[in-house]
Amino acid sequence: RRDALVARIGGVGGQSRQYFIDLAASLGYIGTITELRPFLVGSSAVGDNLYDEEWRFVWQVNAPGTTIREFAVGSSGAGDALRTWGNEMLECVITRLKPAHTFVQFAYAA
Repeated sequence: RRDALVARIGGVGGQSRQYFIDLAASLGYIGTITELRPFLVGSSAVGDNLYDEEWRFVWQVNAPGTTIREFAVGSSGAGDALRTWGNEMLECVITRLKPAHTFVQFAYAA
């Protein structure tokens, strides 16, 4: 919870892929961002996904199936768990800070 608070207070905001990758990293999550784009004749290639125009506003966060965050001296406090599992904080923070006109999906590796 402290990491989420620090990210909220210290963050200046952004809309780039790198902003959200850095935000996830500051919370202890490693992942990538995939921007889903509509298929366009002339610029898309054979084998590209056939998304229509509405997918222009959808992006996907790719993360491990379960992230393990461990207690760390200097950033964890008394009463914090020694180890936590899960991605709930990642989904909460990204969903709250995403641009309002976009939709975000979360894809987790097995």
